[in-house]
Amino acid sequence: MTQYAMEPVAKLGLLKMDFLGLINYSILSKAAKLVLERHGVNILLPEIPFDDPTTYDLLASGETTAIFQLESPGMRRYIKDLKPGSLAELAAMVALYRPGPMEHIATYIDSKYGKVPIKYPHPALEEILKETYGVIVYQDQVLHILRKFAGYSLGQADIVRKAMGKKISSLMQQERENFTEGAIKLGYDEKIAGSVFDLIEPFAGYAFNKAHSVSYAVVAYWTAYFKANYPIEFLTCVLNAYEGNAEKIGPAVAECTRLDIPVLPPHINHSDVDFSIDSSASEKPSIRFGLASIKNVGALAIESLVQDRKKNGPFKSLADFSRRGGTDAANRRVIESLSKVGALDVFGQRGQLVASVDSITQLMQREAQLKESGQSTMFDREKIGWERELLGGSLGPRILDPRYAPEGAVLSKDLLEAFSDGERVIIAGEVASVRITADRQGRRICFAGVEIFDGSTIDIAIWSRAYEKTSHLWIEGSLLQLTGPVRRRDEEISVHCDQASELDVPENIALKPPLQIDSESNSILQQTDTQNQKTIIQESNLDSSTHVTEDTINHFESNQADNDHSRMLLVNLTETDKPEEDQFLLKAILQTLLEYPGNDRVDLMIHKDGTQWRLEMPIIRTGFCEELSERLIELTGSSDTISVEEEANTSAA
Repeated sequence: MTQYAMEPVAKLGLLKMDFLGLINYSILSKAAKLVLERHGVNILLPEIPFDDPTTYDLLASGETTAIFQLESPGMRRYIKDLKPGSLAELAAMVALYRPGPMEHIATYIDSKYGKVPIKYPHPALEEILKETYGVIVYQDQVLHILRKFAGYSLGQADIVRKAMGKKISSLMQQERENFTEGAIKLGYDEKIAGSVFDLIEPFAGYAFNKAHSVSYAVVAYWTAYFKANYPIEFLTCVLNAYEGNAEKIGPAVAECTRLDIPVLPPHINHSDVDFSIDSSASEKPSIRFGLASIKNVGALAIESLVQDRKKNGPFKSLADFSRRGGTDAANRRVIESLSKVGALDVFGQRGQLVASVDSITQLMQREAQLKESGQSTMFDREKIGWERELLGGSLGPRILDPRYAPEGAVLSKDLLEAFSDGERVIIAGEVASVRITADRQGRRICFAGVEIFDGSTIDIAIWSRAYEKTSHLWIEGSLLQLTGPVRRRDEEISVHCDQASELDVPENIALKPPLQIDSESNSILQQTDTQNQKTIIQESNLDSSTHVTEDTINHFESNQADNDHSRMLLVNLTETDKPEEDQFLLKAILQTLLEYPGNDRVDLMIHKDGTQWRLEMPIIRTGFCEELSERLIELTGSSDTISVEEEANTSAA
């Protein structure tokens, strides 16, 4: 191995070779094993037929996500126009889609379909260029033209090819003279010789050699073959290959959705270490998210846990999971991530599990290491945000169905890349993040992330004039459509919004807004979808002074089924512009509530700028009394801190 460039290595008498590692070979190998396992069909790559009509139908459709060499927006457009019917045509397209030859793609396609007549630079070159409809595609063709038209040997022709690639004017002029002289000796006109040399010159430095192009085309065909004939097996292996790459996972999941292949969220009792095919959850096979694919989890932490489950059966309860989870999984980040993405939902409400992360982790460590640790509780947070952060995209109900996209809307980040700087586009999707700031004149501006239909997020800038008109729309979770020009800066691409409105989608798939209090009637707008409740105050950790045992976990589980509580306590808090102080106050309030055991439930009422949000605190149970009320009033400095709602049965509330 060496870091020296090719030229000095060659001068030392050595040959430098670069070896290209393709993840696609791993995908193909694993897909073949999965097909054998599920269908009993033993597919050997060299034996795959190159005349499979299903494969060519897929290529002709242009739906080439995850297909080697054919994923880019430009290539998808050209491959759809070409509709290749043979490996030779596929190889030619791979070779043409490069600087220089690319400008001849339209001629190649039109010549194939007879839209333009096939033209040869000279009748003597028909034999060399016939297979590519008169278009120079490969370096090999350049070498053969040099031999046929000017009498070069193959060795001499390759020297010319290298000289053309270096674009050294003195060398090029010398080779032009040599070429013309050789052509004249073979009886060709000097003017014709000059035009042929001008034609081959730009190709020599950029074009693929034919062996390279055909090799790439074979891998492209193989991946298309598996996707066309065994889509769920192929895409499962694609997702495993992209593990940890959010830029790839999102579009791959979107492609599964397009193909009507369900992608199920992680599940502690159904997920394997990697992505796997799950036939237990529905009538049709689905792809189940792998536990190791969750950010902060990884295979090392989860392998022994999965092996235990396969050997000893599913985890029956949170306590059972805590006992059997093992040392590797007894890690706060692991348990937190599993909880946030819903992998532990079978054990209870997600918010309660997230709030008990430390308790669960410490109990697992105690069981594994024979010692007891303390508990801390965390504030409930938004499910969609967690899934985006840890999985690369939300796996909740697919609200951004391409069928409901506005006409002309950009459906993927790849398609957005095809637009030029300043070109106007239509973007539609869900507001994933919002940051409000001010420009130099002190006017409010907004920077937002909008998740579009393939699961990727587009950066949106809303300047002061547009923000004044649309400020009410820029709320996390809102569904919007907007227009504006594309802006490119270095490798980054964004859209500058100048118009925005609510996205019109059917009610049964639309996300509901955060839980709000109507400012006029003061009535609660009931919303049951807790994943859309706005998180006002960041996560807060209680200290470790409250110790936990396995009984605590069992009590936690029993509370899941206990819906008979007599009172609901409403704790009123006002959000300030000092988040650290808000966080400290919240921690102190929760700690105080836990010091008074009882069965009273607790909700937080968060007030800000004339709007209120009601947030459930399902993990908190307390016993209301005068002393507790006095302590809360003392903490907040307000006599309106706490109020009590009497309720006969929580399930009816």
